[in-house]
This record gives sequence, C-alpha cells and structure tokens, in this order.
Amino acid sequence: MARPTFSRRPSRTAFHPLAVLALFALQPDRTALAASPSAGTISATGPALSWTGTASGSVSANESTCIEGDNCDTFTLTVLGAPADYTGKVIAVKIAWSNSANDYDLYIHKDSNAGTLVGVSANGAPQNGEASAIDPAATGTGVYTVHVVYFAVTPLVDQYQGSASVQLKPVARTASYVQGGITFSPSVRLKAPVARRDGEPSNRTDTAGNAYVTAIRGVPAGVDLWYFDLNPSSPTYDPNMRNPIYRGQTDSFTDSEATSVGGDGGGDVDVAVGLPDPATGANNNPPTLAATSLVLANISAQRSTDRGVTFMKNPAGNVTGGAPVDDRQWIAFFGPNTVYLLYRTVAPAVTQIQRSSPTARRGPPAPSARSAPSTWTRGTARSTSPAARARSAPASRPSWEESRSPIRARRPRPIPAASRTSSSSSRWRRTAPSTWRIPTTTTSSSRTRATRVRPGACRSA
Repeated sequence: MARPTFSRRPSRTAFHPLAVLALFALQPDRTALAASPSAGTISATGPALSWTGTASGSVSANESTCIEGDNCDTFTLTVLGAPADYTGKVIAVKIAWSNSANDYDLYIHKDSNAGTLVGVSANGAPQNGEASAIDPAATGTGVYTVHVVYFAVTPLVDQYQGSASVQLKPVARTASYVQGGITFSPSVRLKAPVARRDGEPSNRTDTAGNAYVTAIRGVPAGVDLWYFDLNPSSPTYDPNMRNPIYRGQTDSFTDSEATSVGGDGGGDVDVAVGLPDPATGANNNPPTLAATSLVLANISAQRSTDRGVTFMKNPAGNVTGGAPVDDRQWIAFFGPNTVYLLYRTVAPAVTQIQRSSPTARRGPPAPSARSAPSTWTRGTARSTSPAARARSAPASRPSWEESRSPIRARRPRPIPAASRTSSSSSRWRRTAPSTWRIPTTTTSSSRTRATRVRPGACRSA
C-alpha cells in the first residue's frame, strides 16, 4: 500500500490585538505607566498644563518603594527657553484630590526620576493637595519629571489632578531681629521616675499661676504630668521653674507613680485649664485642669480640681465605646467648667467636636495618679476599693455630648435614680441625681485617699 504523503506548509503565528496591548503595558517605560497625558511643554509665558493620575495601586512609603504604574506615576515636563527668561518667575506644580483621607506625595526631579530632587511636598492626611515649585532661573530649563507617589490611597476611586503654571515668584520678606527683650530661666530636665524618656510635650498655665507640663511615653505606656507653682503669693512660689512636682500618670491603669505598667493612652496628649466665666469673670479656685490621652480607638479623658493631685477619669472620653480609629485630639475650656474636645477620625477623615459641661459630669471621683492602685480596661473599671467600684457604675463616667462640624449638640442623658451595693463591708449608694466634684484629700502611708462630700447625695453604709 502506498503511504500517504503530507505537504509541509510554512508556519505562521497570529497575534491577538489584546495580547499586543498587554505586552506594551508590561514594558517599564511605556506611557501606560505614566500620567495622562504623560508629558507637556511650558515656556515663560505659558500655557498652564494639567494631567490626571493613572496608577492603580494604593500604598507606597516613598519613591524608593513604589512601582511605576502601580502606586506611583510620572508626568514629564519640558521647560523651554533660557534660565534668564524666568527671572522673577517660578513654575508652580500642584496635585489635588477630593477625599482628604487619601494621601499622595509629590516629588520633582531634574532630567529624570533618578535625577536631582528640586522640589518635594509630602505632608500627611487629612488634606486635599500637595504643592511645590520649579525655579528655572536657579535650576535651569530642560526636562523635569513630576513623580507622584500613592502613599495611602483608595485604588482607582479618587485619582489626583495635576497642574503646572508659570507664576510670579513670591517677594521675599526681610526679617527684623531685635536684640534683648524676653528672657528665660535656664532649662530644667523633667523625667518620670521610671520612664526612659517622654516626648511631644505640652504645657498650660492658668490665671492663678498653676503651671502644668505633660508629655507622652507612647501607647500603651501612657502620659506623665508635672506641676510648677508660679503664684507669687504662694509660699512655694517657683519663679524660675526649678522645682517640678511629679503628679504621676493622669491616664494610669494602676494609679501608682512607682510602676510603669502603662496607661489608657500615650499616643498624644493635651491639657487645658479653666478660664474665667465670660459673663461674670468668676472662676473655680483652683481652676479646673482637664487632660486627654490618645488610644488608637479611643480618647481617655481626665479632670482635676486640686491642681492634679487627684483625677476623675473617663476611659471612654470621646463617645461611648470609642470612635473607630481616631487621631490627634485637642481640648479647650470655655469658661470655668465647659470643655470642648476636638479630634478626627481616620477613615473617613471627619472632624469631631464634643462638649463636656457641668450637667454632664456625674459620679464619684476616680482615684488619682498617686492614690491606691486599681485596674482599668478601656470603657470599664474594676477595683478592690469602694470608690473605684462606685466609679464602675454606668452613671459614674463623665459623658461627652457628641457633635460634628457644624456642631449638633446632643442633650445629656438624665441621671437615673439608682443604687449600687457590694458584698464588701463598705457600700456606696446613690440616693438621688446629683452633681459630683472631687473633694479634699487626706494622706495616709504616703498615699492619697479621696474622701467624699455631699453626704445627702451619696453615703457609706
């Protein structure tokens, strides 16, 4: 039988159009990885240029860690003319976006992304833009690259918008320096008994001359507080601030200055002092001291009416249960008793403003940073001391009235008539709604024990 014969045809490979596009997209220097449009040209007379980001990724710490087209992209800017053409002018380069929770960073290089860095703007959220400038009179004309890094961005939802335009160079201000004037006493080092160091200090001085200095150890190590007496009529007047008095940790879990087991916060701290009433000029004596300490998911709050010797604490100072992921708080008094707390949430970045007023404060005083130890968890309390057990009742926390910008105040919840007893030989009973204040203190065995007042409102059986 004869064998079948086969004829050989020349082989041919077919390329699908989509495959060709994908191949180009994978090339490192293609325009698909750049901004849109990828380049532009500008002279000393214009025109203004604009472009849009195209990267698809979300997070990169800086230029060295980003992947072009994934979490960074580049706009190439060609500057025409001679450097002399730009005398008194700069090229303003800006990027902007809508959601202030997103965070882009702006870098400008000469010649290429590997060239000399001539401008950078890399601030953090919350904000809606970054801005820098090119000074061709100083760095020359030619090619510049505008490199945008997606530091922390929701992918493909809020792409940045870039722009470049020629503007007049801002006129430099001539500073005037005056010799002499304010004089300061020598510095004194403040150090907590067990902390290696504290950072990010803050200080306040009230109208009576009580000066407070506070600083953070970091979460969850808590914060520290020192006191200075700047009252000229006081026998312990310390005009040069040479004798700091350590008050302990205002947010302490243990209420002991002798240990460093941590506090209900330590990420940020702020303190505020009571001000004279705007209508009458009256103030508390001594003026009230308020403090806050930042935990990632909450802001613990404290107040003192005895110059920081004892504190009433609220482990959930901002809202009940805490606001999910909050950051950097500030507090300020309006008059002697009303405190405003401002902080921001992270996602979305919304400014929160809340108020604590005398009608919102209720419950027995908490142990101070220098009194008998107790154990705290955020939002709840448990202790072997009767005062701390009474503090753990839901009505014992000072409450903040929550609002947002613009402020929408919420009425304080009424104080329910309630009683609380324990199996211990000492019992605390609430007999009627009342307003509480931190009373005087007595000292025993080098510890400060809070004693109650207003026996008609709360008594020990």
